Amino acid sequence: VGPIVDSPLGPISTVNIFTDSAPIGPVLTVAMGVEVSQKAAGRPVTASATFILPGSLLEIVLRSDPVVIGSAVVGADGSASATGVIPAGLEPGQHTIEVRGTGADGMAVQSIGAFELDDQNVVTGLAPAGQTVEPVDPESPEMERALAAGDPLYDPTRYQAATAAIAVAAAAGATAIGASARARGPRPARPRSTDGSRLRRSLPACTRGFPVGR
Repeated sequence: VGPIVDSPLGPISTVNIFTDSAPIGPVLTVAMGVEVSQKAAGRPVTASATFILPGSLLEIVLRSDPVVIGSAVVGADGSASATGVIPAGLEPGQHTIEVRGTGADGMAVQSIGAFELDDQNVVTGLAPAGQTVEPVDPESPEMERALAAGDPLYDPTRYQAATAAIAVAAAAGATAIGASARARGPRPARPRSTDGSRLRRSLPACTRGFPVGR
């Protein structure tokens, strides 16, 4: 999570969440090409990959019925680019664009997004592509929720620096609150009457010095 330094609040990370937020491991960058209120047919889909297994295949897959609309062989430097075109004739409803490849460690790599079409082939909903650590089923509830929210899937484990910095900041805030409470010390106990009951917060001046009941 970056260098750790001492502070009045204890050890903290020096990670800058604005400049040190690069993901860890393989990176898939996907532009789905579709836009809400626009027809989907003929729209270009582009994908690029880095830190992928050399010689492996990078594919762009369109679903509901799986069809590969673009592919490329990963170069010796672990990078590749692929393009595809969304075909005409897609049925109304939800569709996904999945870019998949193989990481340098042999594990599957995926970036996936979704869009929804009406009966005129016009896009009515869009979840931009987002990369995951573990492949997500294109028909999973996670994809349905992403499409309903209009947001990409996001896995914080890919962005460990930013996630750690946020966690450190939250812990530091909690520590500061606790330190402030300890500095104030315990709240004084309210006085009790001779029979053990607590005194009322305010008493008329004429009653001060006299026993007070419950």
